[in-house]
Amino acid sequence: NELRSAAVIAVTTVVFGVLLWLADVYGARKRAVAELGVGSALLIGVAQAVALIPGTSRSGITITAALALGFRREDAARFSFLLSIPVILGAGLLKTKDLLESTVPVDWGHMALGVVVSAVTAYLTIMLFLRLLDWVGMLPFMLYRLLLGAPRRLPTTHPQPSQPDPPPDTDETPFPNYRRPRRPAAETAHRSLHSRPRTPTPPPHRHPRPPAHCSRPGPP
Repeated sequence: NELRSAAVIAVTTVVFGVLLWLADVYGARKRAVAELGVGSALLIGVAQAVALIPGTSRSGITITAALALGFRREDAARFSFLLSIPVILGAGLLKTKDLLESTVPVDWGHMALGVVVSAVTAYLTIMLFLRLLDWVGMLPFMLYRLLLGAPRRLPTTHPQPSQPDPPPDTDETPFPNYRRPRRPAAETAHRSLHSRPRTPTPPPHRHPRPPAHCSRPGPP
C-alpha cells in the first residue's frame, strides 16, 4: 500500500521519464535485434521486473534498458513489444479458464470478435509507433511523463475554515453545537441571584380602626 501512494507514483513517473530520455540521448543506437545476446536479454528482462513499482511503464523501462545497451530505437521498441506477448497470452488463457468455469452464460462470438479487433488495432498502433519513433525520438514521452508526475508533487493548500463568532450572552444561541465556557461558581451564583424574578413583598397587615360609635366608653 505504501508503494501505491501518490508520492511514489509521481517520483517514479518523473524519474523513469528522465532516464528514458537520457538513454535515448547518450545511447549508441547501433545494435539490432539480431545482435541480441543472452546477457542483454537477461538485463532487459530484469529491467522489466522494475515495472512492478507503480508509476513505472513496462514498455518504457524495457526500452530504456535496450537503449542504454546500445540498441537502436526501433529495435529497442520492437523487442519490448515482443516481451509483452507471453504476458498477454498468459493473462488471456487464465481469463478464458475462468470464463469456462463460470456459471454465467458467455457470448463467445462477441468475445472472439473483440479479440480479433484488439489484435488488429494493437498491430496497426505498433507499426505506426515504430515508424514515428525514429522521427520524434523519446523527448515527447519524457515531457508527457514530466507533465503527468510533476503536479502530484506540488504542495496543495486548503483554505482554513473560518471559525464562527461566539454567540451572544443570551439563553438562546443560534449555534446548537457551541458549548459555552464554564464560568466561576461565584459569578454563576451572582448571575442566578440577579436573574431571579423579584416577587412583590405584601404590605404588613393592619387592623382597621373601629368606628367612633363603636368605641368603648371610659370609666364613669
